[in-house]
Amino acid sequence: KIFMKFGYCFWDDSRYLLCRSSRAFPVWQNLTDLGMPILVAHCTGDAARRLEALPLAEAADEALQVHMTGWLSDPKFRGAYSFLPTGTPRTIFDELGTPHGRVHFAGEACHPRYSGFMHGALLSGLSAAQAVASELHRH
Repeated sequence: KIFMKFGYCFWDDSRYLLCRSSRAFPVWQNLTDLGMPILVAHCTGDAARRLEALPLAEAADEALQVHMTGWLSDPKFRGAYSFLPTGTPRTIFDELGTPHGRVHFAGEACHPRYSGFMHGALLSGLSAAQAVASELHRH
């Protein structure tokens, strides 16, 4: 296990966080109930044996690998995401995600809680996919 204390809590209040993209650290445990912003990276099996042989700094670096996107410089996006001004009615999310005939819409702009965030895009995409699957099943 690698215990990491941060300057602030940047994650939600879930007790366990699963990371499918990390073979070495598939499970992270939230210990903020101790009154400090602490995450524990759990490592098992061959990955644990390999990491335990490393100096602490190298093992910590591996746990905290960072990937940064070029959202602003990507010519497909140029840093854009949806923005709704204060006072916009919450019904706008349903309106944006309303299917038109056989065309279904999804994306971060269509999610009422996570508008403007990647997980909003994922959740609205899953919802749209379920709607399409239900329609296909009926026919």
